[in-house]
Amino acid sequence: MLDYGVEKLDDRLIDEMSLMTGAYWNDVAAPFHDFPADPDWALYKGLQGAGRLTIVVGRNDRRQVKAFAVVVLGPHAHYACIQGTVPLLFLHPDYRKGPEGMRLVRLLEKAAEGAGAQIIVTHGGMHNGVYRLFEGMHYKDFGRYYVKVKGEGPNGLKPIFKKEEK
Repeated sequence: MLDYGVEKLDDRLIDEMSLMTGAYWNDVAAPFHDFPADPDWALYKGLQGAGRLTIVVGRNDRRQVKAFAVVVLGPHAHYACIQGTVPLLFLHPDYRKGPEGMRLVRLLEKAAEGAGAQIIVTHGGMHNGVYRLFEGMHYKDFGRYYVKVKGEGPNGLKPIFKKEEK
């Protein structure tokens, strides 16, 4: 069982979360494209400074990060509400059986609501089954992501989407 809490994003936490971004990328992105994870930590720190970021972290008994959720808060662009967007959510594979996923999401919901969020928006991978967690927690399917690559990112890399297997 993990010990969850809301933590401040600092260089130490960035280092700990960065150790897991490879595993996160393999779960979330690798089946679809060859564009490596490259979190914009400076942007996240700026959002935190503006009071628009919440980080929920799950640690094991040795205090190692084994789960995290990033929630970005802000006004929704065309609904009169405050939205909590979850661009990063990761639970180490060793903890995916049992209640850990629900515990992580419940804490991110509580933290987001405490920070003013009225709705929470995330995307659940169909390939890795995380959508089942959200559906089981009464999240509603509100559409799909559609992506079209228009150029390279600031690091000079361009996403290359893998062809669908039929």
